[in-house]
Amino acid sequence: MDAVAAALSITEADVAECWYGGIGLRFCFVRVRDAATVDRAALDTAAWASGVGRGWAANLYLFSREPDEGAHLYARGFAPSVEVEEDAATGSACAGLVGGLAQRSPLSDGEWDLQIDQGVAMGRPSLLHATARKEGGQVVEVSVGGRATIVGSGVITLAGP
Repeated sequence: MDAVAAALSITEADVAECWYGGIGLRFCFVRVRDAATVDRAALDTAAWASGVGRGWAANLYLFSREPDEGAHLYARGFAPSVEVEEDAATGSACAGLVGGLAQRSPLSDGEWDLQIDQGVAMGRPSLLHATARKEGGQVVEVSVGGRATIVGSGVITLAGP
């Protein structure tokens, strides 16, 4: 956990737990104590490159869940392995997170629903909804959704020779 904490410029004591997983992109999922720690994190690319960047999952998804907020999470996504310093809404990470939480649960059947606030610290707030369904001890379905706003459009016309 010390390499993960160093890559995020936080202390090891700030990290409650971390694990690797992914649906699509691979992530190191990092649960920290509170939203203030999520906001305080900053990617240290040198520490990342010498530690987490060489691991099974080179991307980091940092989140907190306040005890009174239930299934509402506050998160930030860093994907330096694909040249994304920080992402405002990381659907692949949300899918991996809800699937990982469901798989790690001792319950053999159930549905997990999460509301995830991301992009707040970078001024691009996003709200994602992630669900996972588990049957017979295995995750059998994962979905992620949210709203989108069109910020641009265009047409490309290809001319022949």
